[in-house]
Amino acid sequence: MEEKVLEIVTEVLIEEGDPKEVKLDSRFKEDLDFDSMRFLLLITSIEDEFNLDLIDVELENIETVSDVIKRLEVPL
Repeated sequence: MEEKVLEIVTEVLIEEGDPKEVKLDSRFKEDLDFDSMRFLLLITSIEDEFNLDLIDVELENIETVSDVIKRLEVPL
């Protein structure tokens, strides 16, 4: 799962023309320069890949790549 999430984050960055090194502790805003639109694109891609729906309350606590993985590991 870690590898797939890292791949999706990297793909979003490449699509936006902003390739950066992505690590588990990378912070979306501070390290990867994610704005709200880029974050929405990421969340949509993750929802599609893992066939789930993340609710806004869950998204408020996501600051790093590892936060996404932790959320995906919790059963719905």
